[in-house]
Amino acid sequence: MFSKKWSVLLPSLRALANNTHAIVKIVDHVLVKYHKRSYAAALTDKNINRLNSILTSSLHQHPNKILFWDSSMPLSDQYVDQCYKNKVATKDHLWMCDDPMHL
Repeated sequence: MFSKKWSVLLPSLRALANNTHAIVKIVDHVLVKYHKRSYAAALTDKNINRLNSILTSSLHQHPNKILFWDSSMPLSDQYVDQCYKNKVATKDHLWMCDDPMHL
């Protein structure tokens, strides 16, 4: 079900990414610890791994300007990883992946 919903959202997200920064934050495992009882069946470590796998594999299969963020990794590692994968450079200098000295 999630995969189908994500595939419907992805084209709109790609279109948005052509005009502005688009970052998808993958689901954090910390949620498992703090979820409400009503989410207990859905928010398991196993399901979070599945969701994150769907998100990351679909973004890797269709490289574009959509970046993904794994909040369990240090932000600097994520930045460098995304630079190597997507080579993003913006006029506002938020992303300067074309400058090897700043990585």
